[in-house]
Amino acid sequence: FFDKIDTEKMYPNCLTSTVLTSARIPCVVANDREAIQMCIRTCTGIDRNRARIIRIPNSLHIGRIMLSEAYYRDVTAWRPALSPSRWNLTGTGPFSPPSRGSMDSFFKMVDVQTVLFIYMAVGFFCRKKGIFNDAARDKLTDFVVLITLPCMIFESFHMEFSLESLKQGGVAVLIATVMAAAALLLGKVLYNRFPYEEKSILQYGTLVTNSGFAGLPVVSGAYGDEGLFLGSLFIIPTRILMWSAGISLFTKADAKQAVRKVLLNPGIIAVEVGLVWMLFQLPLPHFVDTAVDNLGACTSPMAMALVGAILADVPLKTVFDPKCFYLVAVRQLLLPAVCLAALRLLGVDPLTAGVSVVLTGMPIGSTTAILAQKYGADAQFASKCVFISTLTSLVTVPILTLFL
Repeated sequence: FFDKIDTEKMYPNCLTSTVLTSARIPCVVANDREAIQMCIRTCTGIDRNRARIIRIPNSLHIGRIMLSEAYYRDVTAWRPALSPSRWNLTGTGPFSPPSRGSMDSFFKMVDVQTVLFIYMAVGFFCRKKGIFNDAARDKLTDFVVLITLPCMIFESFHMEFSLESLKQGGVAVLIATVMAAAALLLGKVLYNRFPYEEKSILQYGTLVTNSGFAGLPVVSGAYGDEGLFLGSLFIIPTRILMWSAGISLFTKADAKQAVRKVLLNPGIIAVEVGLVWMLFQLPLPHFVDTAVDNLGACTSPMAMALVGAILADVPLKTVFDPKCFYLVAVRQLLLPAVCLAALRLLGVDPLTAGVSVVLTGMPIGSTTAILAQKYGADAQFASKCVFISTLTSLVTVPILTLFL
């Protein structure tokens, strides 16, 4: 029946009256350009030469939106994520997803990393001035790990459930599993010439990144809630290996204790609860949702301030050890390069690929120094590795985005 409708006669009447519902069925046009022209033509009382247009993915994802130039000039409360660019309407087919040029991604990531560096510098200053003593730093670490980070992870599941999002999340977990296995194997091959006290640190640093403290805030700032959702799933395999294979690099790991740590990890629990929330679309009272969201928003500044406080204890005069840069080359350049090349060959969607590459290229986990101290490895060398890795990530992570 639809194919028999003479749209060339029906549509002009609708457009003239500016009431599209008179057609009784949604109007369908040939391409993206005609769709925009129809929308502007049927809006009354506007300056059609300076139409105020907003483009959003859907009503559930409005963290990042596109504004027309006329609208953009009137908005002062929001911070622009990308530089202005022309919206290229092809006139040959449906709308294509908003493009994200490599230089736009680079400058966006530089912006995100610079903000996080400022947070880190504040933590460094507070530690040097005694504002963060050992007790305060430990308690603040507990607050981030047990409260704010799980809240941020949980809120990332605040989206409409679809098989596509579930499939995309499964792909992210699979990529993370493969990359974690590759990191584990590389660690067993590349560091055999180093003494045990350093070898275990290099292997652990290659396996475990600071994807929770540093990675998720970066992904959240660069890719929004959708990226944070994928990032929260991406870190699961690393968390599992962290308390199993990771611990075994320093000492013989107890299997029951490793399983218990994984199951009771606050971040993993937040993922499990968040998945249930998303799958069943369970309603939350507005005040609860707002409180959880605001607590999660504290994660980025607090987590990076803690990283800065940890780095403040590293003696700067002896920090630049060539072996640390060797670890950086493997962890922050080689592994993400392999990840990027593989995902390009497999044709993985840009968002999943971007989140995967960025989290793969994160600096080594700060737990490297903690475990080295606990199990008798070279804790000072581990602290140097954490410092150099975190510092160089301010450069390596934005560079990675040039190739995304």
